Amino acid sequence: MTTDRPQLPPVQGLKRTSTLPPPPKRRTTPITAPTTAVPTAPVKTAAPRKPVRRPRSEVADVTRAISVSIPLRLAEAFKVTARSSGRTHADLLMDAVVANRDELDTLIDNVRPKAKRDELFLRAPARQVEEPHVSLSLRMLAPNLAALDALVEEHKAESRSQLCAAVLEAYLPGSMHA
Repeated sequence: MTTDRPQLPPVQGLKRTSTLPPPPKRRTTPITAPTTAVPTAPVKTAAPRKPVRRPRSEVADVTRAISVSIPLRLAEAFKVTARSSGRTHADLLMDAVVANRDELDTLIDNVRPKAKRDELFLRAPARQVEEPHVSLSLRMLAPNLAALDALVEEHKAESRSQLCAAVLEAYLPGSMHA
């Protein structure tokens, strides 16, 4: 193989060996297992028992990570309130739901976009983001999450985020409706 590139001059003080050292010698005798057998007692194996499994959503100690989208000002007030009260995010959200449970239909209706009717058609309003929304991540026990989702269904909220934003708006200090 020839190249058209010129050879570089040797580096002063660099010692180059022309050959690599050979690999280590291989063993000539194979490794064998010990010749004396160790007596072992027969091992009794019980038939494997299958644990009784409940659906994961019913197990009380399973936590689920969820994310809800709420307005930025609510998220900031939420974090300040959680920090100052020493409550977890999940506890603060559940407290807000419990405190406003009787008004859930009204609160959700206040944040739901209203359709308009003209002579012929029912027109859904275009979704407009009046303020920036952020994701609020929290971890809830599976039964609590199931209860929250049941409230979403019961009160016909569009999403879990809509229900959470509605109750936090009414619950947090400094929000518009608090």
